[in-house]
Amino acid sequence: MTETGVVLGFDGGGTKTVCWAAAHTGELRARTVSGPSNYLAATAETARRSLADAAAAAMSQAGLHPDTRVLAVGAGLAGVEREVDRTRMAALLQELFPGAVIAISSDSQAALRGALSGPYGLALVAGTGSIVVGRSENGQQITAGGWGHLLGDEGSAYDIAMQALRRVVRGHDGREGRTGLAEAVLAALGLEQVSDLIDFMYGFPSPSRDAIAALAPVVVAAAETDPAAAAILDAAGDELGLAVGTVIRRLGLTGEAVPVAMVGGVIARDGRVRQALERRVRQAAPAARLELPRLEPALGALLEGFAALGIAVTEERLAQWEAVSRVERG
Repeated sequence: MTETGVVLGFDGGGTKTVCWAAAHTGELRARTVSGPSNYLAATAETARRSLADAAAAAMSQAGLHPDTRVLAVGAGLAGVEREVDRTRMAALLQELFPGAVIAISSDSQAALRGALSGPYGLALVAGTGSIVVGRSENGQQITAGGWGHLLGDEGSAYDIAMQALRRVVRGHDGREGRTGLAEAVLAALGLEQVSDLIDFMYGFPSPSRDAIAALAPVVVAAAETDPAAAAILDAAGDELGLAVGTVIRRLGLTGEAVPVAMVGGVIARDGRVRQALERRVRQAAPAARLELPRLEPALGALLEGFAALGIAVTEERLAQWEAVSRVERG
């Protein structure tokens, strides 16, 4: 018989951390949001604080005593693709939740677990960073992207913002035509002239990856009237579609109606990115199905927490979680 207590599911990224708290019966009790928990992009202390704050807020929102026993924690975190990183963050979670069973994976793995209603398919995660992870029916798993903002993250919010900043300075130099992005970007950053970008980018302290990625909505808004902004979004969608098509091809699923769950603010925010993404995917796999994830990533992580306890979440309960996910997505 399962001990009475609470199970927590975390989706931790470079911008925010989502936490779900559920009773041991599978009943969802609370959802909270805190700061970033990618310890590579920020610090381990920042990640610890964000995870602790999200959990404390969830317990409070659920009307639970702070000392309520946490039976298990499922955590899908950005920055833990390597075993050494998973070990470090698992130890941190064990310190935060003594005695709890810890199930830790990358944020993309949690997204995949929550996204799919069947045994195989892909999850495309495009937020601050970007990655595609796919699984075949025989359990083979392939990823593309996820290399971080210095080596990759094409099509992500950070990438979109950096492309915009480069367009602004190139236009200022006369290396290409001027763009309305300049005015929009400077206004968003509270700067007076393009040359002020030097202090913004290279001054101390330098801007965080999240601060730069926060410019992506500026590009989306500008794309309605500015061709340069529209081109940036088209290129972002094309890059995301290339990654999806690559994973489909490597899994040998090009001729199948493989489900591709789209996760993350970049895809949710802009129809232009989605259109370019779909065009590129159709070239590789004409029958692929681009769809919303069944469950948001934090609920995918929560599933991992229950699995770590040996508890199978019923289909009826999953349907309830799915309905909640639709509400949270708006």
